[in-house]
Amino acid sequence: MCPTSVFPQELQFSLKGHQDEVWYVAFSPDGRYLASGSRDKTCIIWSMSDFSIVHRFNGHQNEVAYIAWSPNSKYIVSASSDRTLRLWDVEDGTQMQVFSGHEETVTSCKWLGTNDRFISGGLDHRIIIWDINGTIVKQISSPRVHDLAVSSDCSLLLVADEKTDIHAYDLTTLTF
Repeated sequence: MCPTSVFPQELQFSLKGHQDEVWYVAFSPDGRYLASGSRDKTCIIWSMSDFSIVHRFNGHQNEVAYIAWSPNSKYIVSASSDRTLRLWDVEDGTQMQVFSGHEETVTSCKWLGTNDRFISGGLDHRIIIWDINGTIVKQISSPRVHDLAVSSDCSLLLVADEKTDIHAYDLTTLTF
């Protein structure tokens, strides 16, 4: 058992800005920001220097279930039960692209080591590799995707399915 001295004992502060349950939080790779996604259909970018709201991103028609930061901390991709992903520019607060290709909830997304491609998975048995201009680079059938993980060298994709399995795919050759 871990000693209680390892865990925080008192609440330091609360970030308030969403109107419904917060479903996902993620720090930017550079540590300057926090992104939160909510059942209220929004993403909020928070400054970690003063905990203020930098941007509130509206556009999804349903809950925001997942957020992924680009490696350079300039963009986020948000995934939603509205079957879309959206690319947001964190610096200027604009929506850059809407990605439509899933037929059910998009459950996860990950950047592929660069700032111009990412991968998404959903409950529709699809895994899609996108470029940031909205082009589908590759699409495959898969088990229902509950979560995705990409190895640090971007050679391996792991997919957690709706049952008991984790599936591995080779990203170096884009063969699945």
